[in-house]
Amino acid sequence: MLLDGHERTGGGEGFEAAVRAAGSILQAHLRRGRRCALVVNSAARESQSVTSEGEWRRALEVLAGAEPNARTPAFAVLQADGGLAARSLELVVVTSCVDAALVDRLVQRALSRRGASLVYVETAPLQTTRHPEPQLLRLVAVGIPVAVVRPGDDLAVVLAGREARVA
Repeated sequence: MLLDGHERTGGGEGFEAAVRAAGSILQAHLRRGRRCALVVNSAARESQSVTSEGEWRRALEVLAGAEPNARTPAFAVLQADGGLAARSLELVVVTSCVDAALVDRLVQRALSRRGASLVYVETAPLQTTRHPEPQLLRLVAVGIPVAVVRPGDDLAVVLAGREARVA
């Protein structure tokens, strides 16, 4: 799980929604007995394995302290020689910044048969955003699941869907 805390994501309700989405997904993996890890792209770039209740509590602390203050973009965290997120067999990226470089990395992962999915946290009405729809459609076209979360959404409903409709 890569929670993107790049400074351009801003803070407030959008980042809170991203933190809650990351926590919900991690908890679901833990309940299913799956090994997982949290990587927070922030100025301090923290990571935490989550395979037990004790590690889950530590991951909650990491999530609670997460700040959107990273200067490194999410795609750079996924460099081939990168750390835990880059080496993972399956990856979930939670971000409100979807750009071509990040999409390229996720498509490369999918083509090399390493799982990838994206949770896009929409922080403003579509009319005022950078219009990520083409990038989201590109991910969906190669079979990468995409969920779109808006502040105030019921995460259980949004994250339970197979893929979000991107229009």
